[in-house]
Amino acid sequence: EETLALVFWTKDPRRLVRGYDVDLAGRGYEIKAHVTVTGWAEVEHGVMDMVDACGWTEALAQRIGPKNVSWRFSPVPMGLPDRDRDSTGLLDRFERAARMLCHATRECYISFLQPNDLMKETRDAPERIRLLRAMADIAARYGIEVILCQADHTLDGSEPYPNLRAGICVPAEGFGG
Repeated sequence: EETLALVFWTKDPRRLVRGYDVDLAGRGYEIKAHVTVTGWAEVEHGVMDMVDACGWTEALAQRIGPKNVSWRFSPVPMGLPDRDRDSTGLLDRFERAARMLCHATRECYISFLQPNDLMKETRDAPERIRLLRAMADIAARYGIEVILCQADHTLDGSEPYPNLRAGICVPAEGFGG
């Protein structure tokens, strides 16, 4: 009775699309979904191929509305094989996803590897800020805002940058309207 909304976090949106027939929204629940789309399937278990993930995320947005779907490019991939070995490859991957997701969402939540992750983050703060700004520029071309997880303090003390801010994944003001 006190539940206002349900928030799903997934690497595989197929289950949400297929299972949405349960009609949770019809019972008065707002539905929000955070979908991880990094294309980092070669490293992270359970992450879908980028093209498939984007297609299923688009299908989910058609069911629950783009305002209720958030793209998670998290953790920001590193050590990508072959052509994606450097930051330019990472940004190419980010742009491919942004292009495919521009009709499915208006926001992209980002975080870098955290101390509790299995891999250690090797990029220093200036490199992370450079990447965040580059991703904000790319995302702006597709109408998507970049939001750095508030628990990641990379932006603390840095100059504000267009289309980039720190925030929380599920803000209370995102419900009830």
